[in-house]
Amino acid sequence: MPISLDRPISLPATKPPPFVFFPTVRAHSFWRYFWPFQSVKQFMLTIAESLVAAIICILLAPQSTRPDARAFLAVGFLLAVLRKNGCEALPSKITIASTRGPARQLMPMIEQIFVEREYTRAPLPASGDHIHFLPPLAAGPSWFYSPEQDIELAVVYDNIIEVRGPKNTLYSIEMFLRWKLEE
Repeated sequence: MPISLDRPISLPATKPPPFVFFPTVRAHSFWRYFWPFQSVKQFMLTIAESLVAAIICILLAPQSTRPDARAFLAVGFLLAVLRKNGCEALPSKITIASTRGPARQLMPMIEQIFVEREYTRAPLPASGDHIHFLPPLAAGPSWFYSPEQDIELAVVYDNIIEVRGPKNTLYSIEMFLRWKLEE
């Protein structure tokens, strides 16, 4: 038996978000996980940080711990730091889809994010669909710099933008854009 209602029921109309994210995809070969360093500077900084952390682990380990256990702890920590620091900067790709019009309208906002993070636009001629950014450290000696640390911002289709660059940078960009969605 149907139930009659005194007034009609309507659902509130909701707008879709201005853009959506696809999952981050790795843009490197599998062997890079075994040697994730992209520049001499990154390798040297990771080794220095790991050695300091290993020395601190050895000094802070309880005196009752056997020496071979302390060495095992230091080596394990060293490997964990090496893996984390190197793999977070490997090349990746994130895809952003615009739901309210052409993707070109999002380009100025994303470009502004990179400028705020001290990336500089490459001197190469940029088309309206492709922009190349250099990281802040690209101004230093060439052996400190790797082209894999560059950011490429490209409109792939009418409503899809691809951003290629280091995974940790792309993650921070994605978090900033998600924060913008909540405003």
